[in-house]
Amino acid sequence: MAPAVAEQARWFLWALALGAGLGLAYDCLRELRRQCPQITVPADLAFLALAVFTLAYLGLALCHGQLQLFQLVGLAAGASGYGLSLSRLCRRAFRWFWKAVGTVLEMIGRPIWALAKKAKKILKISLFNWAEMGYNIR
Repeated sequence: MAPAVAEQARWFLWALALGAGLGLAYDCLRELRRQCPQITVPADLAFLALAVFTLAYLGLALCHGQLQLFQLVGLAAGASGYGLSLSRLCRRAFRWFWKAVGTVLEMIGRPIWALAKKAKKILKISLFNWAEMGYNIR
Protein backbone atom coordinates (compact mmCIF):
# COMPACT_ATOMS: atom_id res chain seq x y z
CA MET A 1 0.00 0.00 0.00
CA ALA A 2 1.39 3.39 -0.98
CA PRO A 3 1.87 6.08 1.68
CA ALA A 4 -0.53 9.01 1.76
CA VAL A 5 0.29 12.15 -0.20
CA ALA A 6 0.66 14.17 3.01
CA GLU A 7 3.24 11.70 4.30
CA GLN A 8 5.13 11.84 1.02
CA ALA A 9 5.10 15.64 1.20
CA ARG A 10 6.55 15.44 4.71
CA TRP A 11 9.27 13.11 3.46
CA PHE A 12 10.05 15.53 0.65
CA LEU A 13 10.39 18.40 3.14
CA TRP A 14 12.74 16.26 5.25
CA ALA A 15 14.78 15.58 2.13
CA LEU A 16 14.93 19.31 1.33
CA ALA A 17 16.15 20.10 4.84
CA LEU A 18 18.75 17.31 4.83
CA GLY A 19 19.96 18.40 1.40
CA ALA A 20 20.46 21.94 2.67
CA GLY A 21 22.34 20.52 5.65
CA LEU A 22 24.61 18.56 3.33
CA GLY A 23 25.27 21.75 1.37
CA LEU A 24 26.20 23.53 4.57
CA ALA A 25 28.56 20.72 5.59
CA TYR A 26 30.14 20.76 2.14
CA ASP A 27 30.81 24.50 2.38
CA CYS A 28 32.35 24.07 5.82
CA LEU A 29 34.69 21.37 4.55
CA ARG A 30 35.39 23.33 1.35
CA GLU A 31 36.81 26.25 3.32
CA LEU A 32 38.79 23.86 5.50
CA ARG A 33 40.33 22.33 2.36
CA ARG A 34 41.21 25.80 1.07
CA GLN A 35 42.94 26.72 4.33
CA CYS A 36 44.77 23.40 4.66
CA PRO A 37 45.17 21.54 1.34
CA GLN A 38 46.79 18.54 3.08
CA ILE A 39 43.43 17.65 4.61
CA THR A 40 41.58 17.28 1.30
CA VAL A 41 41.27 13.49 1.31
CA PRO A 42 40.13 13.17 4.96
CA ALA A 43 37.64 16.00 4.45
CA ASP A 44 36.23 14.35 1.33
CA LEU A 45 35.95 11.03 3.16
CA ALA A 46 34.18 12.75 6.06
CA PHE A 47 31.68 14.33 3.65
CA LEU A 48 31.13 11.00 1.92
CA ALA A 49 30.43 9.32 5.26
CA LEU A 50 28.04 12.13 6.19
CA ALA A 51 26.24 11.86 2.85
CA VAL A 52 25.84 8.08 3.19
CA PHE A 53 24.62 8.45 6.76
CA THR A 54 22.14 11.15 5.69
CA LEU A 55 20.81 8.99 2.88
CA ALA A 56 20.46 6.00 5.20
CA TYR A 57 18.80 8.11 7.88
CA LEU A 58 16.36 9.55 5.39
CA GLY A 59 15.46 6.19 3.91
CA LEU A 60 15.43 4.05 7.03
CA ALA A 61 14.49 6.24 9.96
CA LEU A 62 12.41 9.08 8.58
CA CYS A 63 10.68 7.32 5.68
CA HIS A 64 10.19 3.89 7.24
CA GLY A 65 12.49 2.06 4.82
CA GLN A 66 11.00 3.54 1.67
CA LEU A 67 13.59 5.53 -0.23
CA GLN A 68 12.01 6.81 -3.41
CA LEU A 69 13.16 8.92 -6.33
CA PHE A 70 11.35 12.07 -5.20
CA GLN A 71 13.33 11.97 -1.94
CA LEU A 72 16.60 11.99 -3.86
CA VAL A 73 15.29 14.89 -5.92
CA GLY A 74 14.45 16.61 -2.63
CA LEU A 75 18.01 16.14 -1.38
CA ALA A 76 19.38 17.65 -4.59
CA ALA A 77 16.87 20.50 -4.52
CA GLY A 78 17.70 21.30 -0.90
CA ALA A 79 21.42 21.38 -1.60
CA SER A 80 20.85 23.50 -4.72
CA GLY A 81 18.56 25.88 -2.90
CA TYR A 82 21.14 26.34 -0.16
CA GLY A 83 23.89 26.80 -2.75
CA LEU A 84 21.95 29.52 -4.54
CA SER A 85 20.81 31.39 -1.44
CA LEU A 86 23.04 31.18 1.65
CA SER A 87 26.22 29.56 0.39
CA ARG A 88 28.24 32.71 -0.21
CA LEU A 89 27.46 34.14 3.24
CA CYS A 90 28.16 30.86 5.01
CA ARG A 91 31.45 30.36 3.14
CA ARG A 92 32.65 33.74 4.41
CA ALA A 93 31.75 32.75 7.96
CA PHE A 94 33.47 29.38 7.60
CA ARG A 95 36.56 31.03 6.06
CA TRP A 96 36.78 33.34 9.06
CA PHE A 97 36.22 30.42 11.45
CA TRP A 98 38.92 28.20 9.93
CA LYS A 99 41.40 31.11 9.83
CA ALA A 100 40.73 31.72 13.54
CA VAL A 101 41.18 28.03 14.31
CA GLY A 102 44.42 27.99 12.30
CA THR A 103 45.71 31.05 14.15
CA VAL A 104 44.94 29.51 17.53
CA LEU A 105 46.57 26.21 16.56
CA GLU A 106 49.61 28.06 15.27
CA MET A 107 49.90 30.01 18.52
CA ILE A 108 49.65 26.79 20.50
CA GLY A 109 51.99 24.88 18.22
CA ARG A 110 54.76 27.49 17.99
CA PRO A 111 56.10 26.98 21.56
CA ILE A 112 55.70 23.23 21.23
CA TRP A 113 57.64 23.27 17.95
CA ALA A 114 60.41 25.36 19.54
CA LEU A 115 60.58 22.96 22.46
CA ALA A 116 60.75 19.99 20.08
CA LYS A 117 63.60 21.59 18.12
CA LYS A 118 65.49 22.24 21.36
CA ALA A 119 64.93 18.66 22.54
CA LYS A 120 66.12 17.35 19.16
CA LYS A 121 69.30 19.43 19.43
CA ILE A 122 69.98 18.21 22.98
CA LEU A 123 69.32 14.60 21.94
CA LYS A 124 71.65 14.92 18.97
CA ILE A 125 74.44 16.32 21.17
CA SER A 126 73.90 13.60 23.77
CA LEU A 127 73.99 10.82 21.19
CA PHE A 128 77.15 12.27 19.67
CA ASN A 129 78.81 12.42 23.11
CA TRP A 130 77.78 8.83 23.87
CA ALA A 131 79.27 7.69 20.60
CA GLU A 132 82.55 9.45 21.41
CA MET A 133 82.62 7.79 24.83
CA GLY A 134 82.48 4.39 23.18
CA TYR A 135 78.85 3.41 23.59
CA ASN A 136 77.29 1.49 20.73
CA ILE A 137 74.07 3.12 19.65
CA ARG A 138 71.96 1.21 17.20
